[in-house]
Amino acid sequence: IVTGLAWSDAQGRPLLKEPEVELVHDLSMPTGDGGRYGFDRLALTSQALTARVEGAATVHDQDTELEATLDLAGDPNRLAGILRQVFGEDYQDLRGTGRLKGRLVLAGGTSAGFKTLRVDGNLDPGGWSAGGLTLSQATLTVKRAAVQDPLRLTFEGGVNGGRMDLGFGVRLGRAPNAWTVDLRMQRVDTSPLLVDHGAGEYLAWFLPTLVPSDRQGPVLNGLLDAEIAMRAADLGDRLEPTLGGEGFVRMDKGSSGETTHFRAVGGGGGLGQVGNLLVKAIPEVGEALAGLQRSTTFTKMESQFDVAKRVVNVRKGLLDGERTRVDFKGTVGFNEAVNLDLSLTFAGTAGKRLKKVLGSETIPMKVTGTMDKPRVQPRIDASKLATGALGDLIPGDGKNPLDRLK
Repeated sequence: IVTGLAWSDAQGRPLLKEPEVELVHDLSMPTGDGGRYGFDRLALTSQALTARVEGAATVHDQDTELEATLDLAGDPNRLAGILRQVFGEDYQDLRGTGRLKGRLVLAGGTSAGFKTLRVDGNLDPGGWSAGGLTLSQATLTVKRAAVQDPLRLTFEGGVNGGRMDLGFGVRLGRAPNAWTVDLRMQRVDTSPLLVDHGAGEYLAWFLPTLVPSDRQGPVLNGLLDAEIAMRAADLGDRLEPTLGGEGFVRMDKGSSGETTHFRAVGGGGGLGQVGNLLVKAIPEVGEALAGLQRSTTFTKMESQFDVAKRVVNVRKGLLDGERTRVDFKGTVGFNEAVNLDLSLTFAGTAGKRLKKVLGSETIPMKVTGTMDKPRVQPRIDASKLATGALGDLIPGDGKNPLDRLK
């Protein structure tokens, strides 16, 4: 029995504190090199976790053969406290509830990247929450029934009032370790979700400049559906260059607070002379843009995308709001650089008045820069606007309508 166990990292920050840890063992060992190591009873007990192992490990010249069963039981609340220390400030809201219980059975060799190892396990993790994502009534299974099969991990459970199914598969005993991930989410409540860290931050990659990635606290409201399939040739250094996949995310009847795009537009001022002309001549356009700076209410927000060569390619994106509609497509690099073609369509009086002077209710735009700091350039010639019907709507006595804006 060890009392007052403490473990710190290299900087001296405490990672683990346990008032008492008990280790019970009943082992059999071979007399010479190699042979069979028996675990008739091996148990580690603390306030956070209890782990018991039974079985044996047989050591050969080039391999270790396992026949072992691991049983786990734990307190998610205490485990969350340990993990908060390990993961740091981004996970200080990590919480656990209920009880954790699981079993893992291992059989086979450990050499050659676990090529012949068979696995069968299941875990009831209890309840967990972090970053506005709450898991409940979940089960985690891990299985490899035959050596020719990939190792497969599966998560099924409730997430923020909806459901999530997550599958991860990896080939063992083969270099490189190719893997796949399949994710499906249904009717997941995004209102508590954080988008600056944790699982929620990935939404900003698939809905670039519409979901703000630099805002602390929840900014979304709506129910999320998503299907994403990802794959890569390796788990190591070759992960990013070989990462690929496709999917969609969709939210219905929700809102987003202060989207990065409309923050950059700035009520029209962020569109340069074109924006100033439009706001001055058509006040309804300026009013709509100013409102979108604060909050965007939508009936649908969605993105269809694929991933390859360190780039997220949005094939089709949409934000269908009450007063405006945004259609977009383009790319977001893993370095957060954006290159989007976007069109902003106005409804109601603003759209009607805009159509009279532009011939369309839509303003085409080019969005570059980064996810956090996009640059928005309207694809309209300001000089042509000023000398056309729009210029006539701007009050003032100056000969050049552009001069009236100074």
